[in-house]
Amino acid sequence: SDTVLSKVYITKTSGVVDFSGHGFTASYINAMPNYPMNVTFAAGKLYSFGECYFVGNSDVGKMSLLSSDPSKQWRVKLTQLQSFANLYVSGCDASDGEVACYGDTSTDGGNNKDCDFEAKTAMWTGGSAGEFFVPENWSTKVVPSADTRATVIAGESENITVTVPAGNPITIKSLVLAAGAGGNANFNAKSPLTVSEYAYVYSGGTL
Repeated sequence: SDTVLSKVYITKTSGVVDFSGHGFTASYINAMPNYPMNVTFAAGKLYSFGECYFVGNSDVGKMSLLSSDPSKQWRVKLTQLQSFANLYVSGCDASDGEVACYGDTSTDGGNNKDCDFEAKTAMWTGGSAGEFFVPENWSTKVVPSADTRATVIAGESENITVTVPAGNPITIKSLVLAAGAGGNANFNAKSPLTVSEYAYVYSGGTL
């Protein structure tokens, strides 16, 4: 039978992670390797994730999400928060849940269903504090703009403050703020902030 887990942290910094034994459900899963990594999922099996954060390192190579059988799809059900960047994805069927918004920094390796590789997405990678307008503070190495979906996620007991300095109004497509238990993701806008679609402030988020 499939396994139900609370939280999954993939702490390896590179190499191979093999989940091809069976599907599982996790309320939270996080992988942000420093070097190229291949994550293999079982073809035909379902992986249900509440909060899902997969971010590869744009400087050294993408993180790959693969099927154990290249001719068949692995299934993912995304139900809450998701943030993806710098991935290579193949054989993914996301039709059981929300569309998987892998974004334009990720590569469509083929045989994918209900996966968006066109949206501009950016996740905060600038540490505990920093300015919005510094490109290196974002997973894309590009400052979010009017067509970008920006995400700031703090881990458990982690505090992050993103500051928009005075005199620098910004416009972005969407904004998501969230943090794990005891953490805080603070978006400190000292200038006018325009969000054209939606701003979601989840537990631990402050705007």
